[in-house]
Amino acid sequence: MKNIIYYFIFWCIHSLFFTVKTFAQHYDPSPEQLSEFKELTLRRVNDLTNYIKQIGDKSLPERPRLKSIQLAMSLFDTVYYNADGKKITRMPTVQVSRKDGSVENIPIRQYFNNLFKLPHFPKVEISSYDVSYCSDFEKGMDGNYHATAFYYQSFKGYDQKGKVSYESKDRKAIEVTEKPNAKGKFTISFGNISVIETTALSPN
Repeated sequence: MKNIIYYFIFWCIHSLFFTVKTFAQHYDPSPEQLSEFKELTLRRVNDLTNYIKQIGDKSLPERPRLKSIQLAMSLFDTVYYNADGKKITRMPTVQVSRKDGSVENIPIRQYFNNLFKLPHFPKVEISSYDVSYCSDFEKGMDGNYHATAFYYQSFKGYDQKGKVSYESKDRKAIEVTEKPNAKGKFTISFGNISVIETTALSPN
């Protein structure tokens, strides 16, 4: 009798998983939904730039800055599935421009933690400028829809005397993925961030 019950439970779980997987593979969003995804992406980019600003603002108490790290991390997708359906955990990276003009890839969580500390700058100002842009979503080989969002970021680092010791302006691109979740709803998440263009400005 127990074997029959175990088999029934296994069959139910397997059927549920198959149904969800099939739904995710075959249900495509409408053109109206794809347009909404672009608008949602731009709002999420705006959220991200605000979180980054708060994380780097040393005039704020530590608690809201740490909370901003958590909120910023929630925008990124750290779970992937390969062609065999195997779950893979992978931390997205962000490119950071250096004073010498080089660019370095840093895991996104490490980037936020570094931004929180920045011991070389007693004061930091980070802001976004110009209008963000999101490309059209296109279906990828993995069955999900992908796009690229762009935003502009200004960074100012101040020395002990309150003068700007380093200033740069970057144009950055974010990988965006839209995919259905287990409830049949579509979710937007970010992947790697790359530097498209950077301009280092000489301090006054």
